[in-house]
Amino acid sequence: MFEDALMESTGSLKTRTRLWAAAALAMNATILAVMIVLPLLHPETLPLRVTPPAVWVPHHAELKQQTQAARSRAVRTVTLIAPHSIPSIINMHPHEEPMETLPGDGADAGPMTGVPLSGIISATPGPIVVVNRPKPPERVNVSRGVIAGYLLSRTQPVYPPIARAAGVSGTVVLHAVISKQGTIEGLTVESGPAMLRQAALDGVRGWRYRPYLLNGEPTEVDTTITVNFTNGG
Repeated sequence: MFEDALMESTGSLKTRTRLWAAAALAMNATILAVMIVLPLLHPETLPLRVTPPAVWVPHHAELKQQTQAARSRAVRTVTLIAPHSIPSIINMHPHEEPMETLPGDGADAGPMTGVPLSGIISATPGPIVVVNRPKPPERVNVSRGVIAGYLLSRTQPVYPPIARAAGVSGTVVLHAVISKQGTIEGLTVESGPAMLRQAALDGVRGWRYRPYLLNGEPTEVDTTITVNFTNGG
């Protein structure tokens, strides 16, 4: 018995194992070839349309609700504090990050370029520039017609008897400086009969005026006053 087993192990006994393997392989290759060639010979047997996979599209109301929820999560509350004074010089800080803007209608507008708001608020204010208002003139020229409307009280100059007896009459023109309080401080004669000049000076010197206002401030006035002398007094 052991001798027979040893003889079979040496290949003395032959079987059909190789033939069956070759036959099975040939049969499988034939079936595969038929499956490939048959649809090519009869294409009408193939399906005409391929149904695509179903894609779920959200409803318009659901899509709007989702968009609003996304916006509410993206929007942040920004508090702006007005500075106490506007600086004359704004320091530029390139190393600072640009400010973020709020998202728009479904699209991000991107970062805002320019000077950051924090740089404007925290910037050190520059030197304070004091603007000097122009100093009002100490004295203004006013016509005698205008200044006559400011007259409060007056005394009629006395006609000199000697001038009356001599038949001298005429008009005396006086140059007057009216103070801020309305009193006459300076009074000189510009023209007129010599016999009537002193009487005109004595009579006009006691006249009083309302203060002349310039931009709301009392101002001295440089003007002229005329005094008429006639034979009738």
